[in-house]
Amino acid sequence: MPRWALDEFEIERLVGDLLRNLSRDERFTREQRRRLSKRKQFQAYVRSDPAVLRLMPGETWPLPFGRELAESGDLRCYILGEISREDANRKLWVHLTDPVMFYQTWFERHGRGNPLEARGDRLAGLLTELLEKHRSLLGEQSGLRAAVKHALAAKGEDALGSEDRAKVCQVQRDIRTFRDEITSPDELNSRVPAWRELYGEKSARVATQIVFALLHYKPRLERSDAIDFAHAMYLPHTDLWRGDRGFGSLLIRNKVDCWERVVPTLADLPGRIEAERLKPAA
Repeated sequence: MPRWALDEFEIERLVGDLLRNLSRDERFTREQRRRLSKRKQFQAYVRSDPAVLRLMPGETWPLPFGRELAESGDLRCYILGEISREDANRKLWVHLTDPVMFYQTWFERHGRGNPLEARGDRLAGLLTELLEKHRSLLGEQSGLRAAVKHALAAKGEDALGSEDRAKVCQVQRDIRTFRDEITSPDELNSRVPAWRELYGEKSARVATQIVFALLHYKPRLERSDAIDFAHAMYLPHTDLWRGDRGFGSLLIRNKVDCWERVVPTLADLPGRIEAERLKPAA
């Protein structure tokens, strides 16, 4: 699961939501609700009553998963400062990153639908908007480049004077620099630090490479491309990667970072897994 998705389920956000829910729960006495309304008072209450988190009403828990965090005592340890925020997040996020646990929690226990559908639609919309704006910029600079070329080629009365020619030549150099910048994945990566913050350096570089691959070879995005785009950002952190056949071919053809880990077809997967298994340990 991408880092931006995990951040939505951060332990401090969970504790804050839990405090609000508990302090409004009328099954507690007024005195208990008062003690649950402030973090320090809540911490003291948890310290004095070890069962308060384990026995809380189920509907008070603010997430559709992770109730085991309270039942096991890990949440109590975090609130009392006995484990770090990083460790608490790790224990919480295992419910999102372990495939079996996620399936059991999300689909079997809570009967939820596919959480990727809405995100896929939103990501597809954002990708389409990004590519359209980029194509628009390329079109504008192409038109300007043609106008500059026409002006420099003018003869007779329409010919530019030496001073005007020097200025137009400078514009031509600026256009060339601009084109180099907007057609470079590395340049885009350097100008969009949010991608590196969200996905890490390696995955952000893969993301920008894919954007340019889509820009040149995919005039129309499919909804599945957005899911494959998010999926492909795991490429630097996997031994093998398998996605939609067309999208996998796009990664290979454009030689994005770690493209050799892409398995183009499902039929190739067993052999590639076996080859990886037989590789000597690094």
